[in-house]
Amino acid sequence: MNLPPLSAPPSYRWRFSDFVLVWLAAFVASLAGTAIGLAIGVGGPIDELVLGVTPELLFWVALPAQFFGMLLALAWVSQKRGSGSFSTDFGFSIRWQDSGYLFLGMLLLLALAYALLPLANLLGVDETPQLTTEAISGATDVATRILIVLGVAVVTPIVEELTFRGLLLRYLEERLTARRALVISAGLFGAFHVIGTTGTAGSVIALLQTFLAGLVLAYVTQKSGKLSRAIFIHGGFNLITILVLFFVPDLAV
Repeated sequence: MNLPPLSAPPSYRWRFSDFVLVWLAAFVASLAGTAIGLAIGVGGPIDELVLGVTPELLFWVALPAQFFGMLLALAWVSQKRGSGSFSTDFGFSIRWQDSGYLFLGMLLLLALAYALLPLANLLGVDETPQLTTEAISGATDVATRILIVLGVAVVTPIVEELTFRGLLLRYLEERLTARRALVISAGLFGAFHVIGTTGTAGSVIALLQTFLAGLVLAYVTQKSGKLSRAIFIHGGFNLITILVLFFVPDLAV
């Protein structure tokens, strides 16, 4: 039996180019923000960037710029092809009665980390594979850490759920069965999170982890018809990652 469809009303015909537009806007805005940050001296000398992006440059400039670009593109898509309402067009909602799903997200991260540990050991992944997580573990001042929590555990889940489950999943469900839409959206979710991952082994682990997480997020969204629960799950998933990187970075894969 197919899962209940999440599709937007038939008059709202999303395109795959809309999804691409959101990520193109994210890329351009992030580059522009980074250039501005470097111009005003955020993140240190340019020649030091070969050693890695500093937490200050990433979380004070690049990531907020990326969020702005994505939200601007989503707003354009909503106005151009939808009703202009994120709730109607993408299923956006935050219901505080769903806040318990935050803990489900934490458990999901722990379960996936445990399940993938044998494979990580087999592949020889012995360090944090993603540039973003390396930057998180390198943040030491309180202000940057607070910004990381807000950006990665609060804003990132909202923006990514709007993009992957609100826009992409609905686009796929207009053309495929619910289950196929679920799998494909999770695959693309995993593929996009491989970007910025160093090493083949690290990329494999990141792909599997985010693909499996994407399956859960898409399934929960399809069952509820709204993004609220997925946002909380995503937030809990990211939050426990941040806490591990802050306080026990040696446990991070």
